[in-house]
Amino acid sequence: MMTKKKNSIKREIVWNYTVIFCFLFIIWLGIFDKAVEDKNLLCMVCDVIVIVLWAVICIVYARDKIDRKTIKFKLLNNEAKLPCKKDGDAGYDIYASFEDNWLIIRPHQTTMIPTGIASAFANDYVAVLKERGSTGTRGLGQRAGIIDASYRGEWFVPITNHNDYTIAIVKDVWIDEFKARHEAESIRIYPYEKAICQALFLPVPKLSIEQISKIEFAEKYAHTERGEGALGSSGK
Repeated sequence: MMTKKKNSIKREIVWNYTVIFCFLFIIWLGIFDKAVEDKNLLCMVCDVIVIVLWAVICIVYARDKIDRKTIKFKLLNNEAKLPCKKDGDAGYDIYASFEDNWLIIRPHQTTMIPTGIASAFANDYVAVLKERGSTGTRGLGQRAGIIDASYRGEWFVPITNHNDYTIAIVKDVWIDEFKARHEAESIRIYPYEKAICQALFLPVPKLSIEQISKIEFAEKYAHTERGEGALGSSGK
């Protein structure tokens, strides 16, 4: 499904730049015909150079647009899964990936869950990790989760067990053995094969920072309905 969507984006971008190129080519034909009619060799050579440059520019920009709309992932081990999502879903499902047969999260403990993936995407975006319904309803909270476009290391998902009992992420083929080993303990199992969180790719606005004086701040920007009212000041 991801491949089909990617190819659709490529076709759309290539088509748009093809239309632009054809439009410019038609304009150039009129200029070129006039140069031929006037037998102006220099003008003909210049026209050819211009249209070739335009073609190169269109191709480069098309490739850049395609690249900026593509999220690239590297799988760091054989068990790692490529993030995926269905059409209509906002987030890409992210899966745990570790060598051990299971991973235990004690009550009220935060554990960094390895995913076995690294990413590269355009600086125009940021990946934000969020809880899934299947984790939130089990008392597994998603903690800090900002993946910057410049980060090239492995993704780790900080998960907090908010329950008073232990939760274990267990690989499917080891569930029976895990239950046998921990029969006396109160441990809930979260399947290894289920996604551990979801990633939203959100645009990053291009903003600038300007320092202003206290006087300017007080005169121009301090007078708002809320003012300096902190937590609970709205009374809602």
